[in-house]
Amino acid sequence: LVETSPTLRNVQQAALKGTLAPIQWCESIEDVPEGPLIVLANEFVDALPVRQLVRQGGVWRERCVTITPSGAFAFTAGEVVQGDGLPDAALGIDAADGAIIETRPAVAPLLSSLGARAGQAPLAALIVDYGHAETATGDTLQAVHRHRFADPLAMQGEADLTAHVDFAEIKRCASALGLAVYGPMPQGEFLLKLGLGARRDRLLQQARPDQQAAILSGAARLAYPREMGLLFKVLALTSSGLASPPPFGDI
Repeated sequence: LVETSPTLRNVQQAALKGTLAPIQWCESIEDVPEGPLIVLANEFVDALPVRQLVRQGGVWRERCVTITPSGAFAFTAGEVVQGDGLPDAALGIDAADGAIIETRPAVAPLLSSLGARAGQAPLAALIVDYGHAETATGDTLQAVHRHRFADPLAMQGEADLTAHVDFAEIKRCASALGLAVYGPMPQGEFLLKLGLGARRDRLLQQARPDQQAAILSGAARLAYPREMGLLFKVLALTSSGLASPPPFGDI
């Protein structure tokens, strides 16, 4: 497990105590032992810090946080960002005033680490997260506190902050590093092609009547477009030269 937070390491150790497989914690991808590598990133990218630019007067400005006279936090437009300072996501977009573009500065170094590993030994990575397949404008930053949506600027350090993943940003970075890119594919399509329907039916045959509703609702939540099936997407990355990972080879 790659985990930088000592607190979360303790939580993970407690949750995984008693499992048969030996588990090793690493600070970064670079610390993972050498050799072939399979990377699973489930709802990881959405939690990485997000940078926002806001369109004002025909230019992009950094979206910053300021302190109001009353002492509260509030969003404000900062300095103009142009030239080499503009992220790829902001290039070529005809956005109206007030539009917001989001990018993740941590994505490029993360993928660079994967690209370096892929040059040493076979690598395959599966990224599962919620977001959009193509770069788009919009403020998707959100906070969740005790399973309820909250103000992103309130309860600092207590709420979970996330934002939609721009899968196009990941694809651009990964392709530039020579990694093979597959997807993104909607999660529902991905799971159904891998046999979610057959797995659900088999569990139903073995389940007690009082368990069947939970099985049906669980499968529906993962795959139905109105649930997680469309908003969540799956992207695969591999070393160049490896076979297409299923089910991406079917398309």
